[in-house]
Parts: sequence; structure tokens; C-alpha cells
Amino acid sequence: MGPISADGGVKGLTSEQIETLRDLRSVWPNSRLVLIGASALACLVEMNWRQTHDLDLSASISQAEFPGSLIGRTGWVPVRSREHSWLSPHGVRVDIIPAGSKELAAGSIVWPTTGAMMNLAGFRLVFERAVPIQLTPDLSVEAAPLEVIALLKMVAYLDRPQERTRDLEDLSHLLEEFVMPFSAERFSSELLEMAMNYELVSAYLLGAKLAAIVDESERALVEAFVSKAMNEDDPDQTQARMVRAWPWRGQSSILLSRIAAFQQGFSSKSDHEPRRG
Repeated sequence: MGPISADGGVKGLTSEQIETLRDLRSVWPNSRLVLIGASALACLVEMNWRQTHDLDLSASISQAEFPGSLIGRTGWVPVRSREHSWLSPHGVRVDIIPAGSKELAAGSIVWPTTGAMMNLAGFRLVFERAVPIQLTPDLSVEAAPLEVIALLKMVAYLDRPQERTRDLEDLSHLLEEFVMPFSAERFSSELLEMAMNYELVSAYLLGAKLAAIVDESERALVEAFVSKAMNEDDPDQTQARMVRAWPWRGQSSILLSRIAAFQQGFSSKSDHEPRRG
């Protein structure tokens, strides 16, 4: 559960976001609602590098069940040209990704009006690995854990690199802050035996935890992202754009050391049989 604020809600989400989620729970009372993206990060870590007033979530419903009774529901307005986006009566924009078993098996969604395709690579892990979040005493949802959020952000970036600068910013902070400074995970016997630099541990553990849950296709996507981030000549300027993020203070050597540590952690599990969806 995320850190609790004085009003009983989860720190990082506004009362408007919580009431929006309450509305959505009443629309799909028997389905799983899992926060992804920045709204999930806000529940799980001290997200002090940026704020989000939107909500991103995936629901365990078929595309045919979406948007359901949101149509005609008082105060809910669809966002033009974005078939998965709605504006709630509480002033919160919500991106909702329907991901039932059929959609997860297909690996993508094609939106009927625009014909736009949305890649669902990694979304099986959203539901397999989700953690419960008690928003208020009478309202709960779930959130994708940090390593799954990292994977989804890599996938989203690879799909549309020029539009996903915020994903690069979030990934930069996850490399640095995946584990808290005094977490016991930083001082495990394995890491002590490796004599790993303290500043590299967070990135290493993110890579190791992600490696333990991905399947072969997801592994290839992570490796593709790492390749872009390590390549100074990448046409999308992935490395240069990440260097501008706050943790690296414009120093590419710091970023590259974290990516190398992530890659080391990710490779440390490569001899294990990959998990399959």
C-alpha cells in the first residue's frame, strides 16, 4: 500500500483522482482496475520529479465492454480523437486500456473509429503482478509494480519515441530510485559479495527483477530499448534526451553507468528459462 495522507487517501493521488476511480469502480464493479503509468508511480514512490493530474489504468474487460455505461453517465465526456480517453466530472482525464483475455492473447488493440493500434506487450504482467492499493477505507484498486511500469514505458517509447519524452524522464528516475536509499535490498549478501557500487544498486536490481518476469518477446523489447539508450548515434536521441533528465545533471557518464548496471542485472537472469504468458 502506498503512503497514507492525512485525509485517509493514498499520498500522491488527489481527491479528484480518487473520486474518479470510485466512479469507475461502480461502472465495472466485478473487473480488475489496475493503475499504470505516472498515477501508479505516484502511489508507490515519492514522485517528486513531476506531478500528474491524469489517471492511466487498465481494466480486465474486453474491448467490446468498453466504454460501457460511461456513455451517457452524468459528467463523463469522451476526449475527441482519443478513443481510450475520457474526462471525468471531477476534472480528471482518464486513459483506460481494456485488456481482457482476448486482447492480451492478441497482443494489441485496434480502435474502431481511428484505426489506431495500441501495443499490449507487457500488459499480461500488469494483471499477474499487480499489487493492491487501498485508496480509502471503502475503495481499493490495484497498481502495476515498478518493474512492470518500467517495461510498459520502454514499450511505449519504442512505439512512438518522439512523443514519449516523459517516459524517458520516468525511466531515468526509476533507474536511480527503484529501491529506497536505506532499503535492506541494497545490502543483500549477493550484492555485498559483488562489491557493487552503492549508486548502481538501484539500476541493477531493476534489471534483475525485470529479467525474472519477462518472456522472450518482452526480453527482446527491453534489450532494444537498452540498445537505443546506449547508442550515441541513435536517430531518436534517446541517450541525449535521458541525460537531460534531473538525476543525471547533464552528465552522460552517470546515465551510462546506470544503464550498464541495469543491463548487468537484466543479463544476470538470462540463463533462467523465460516466463511465458
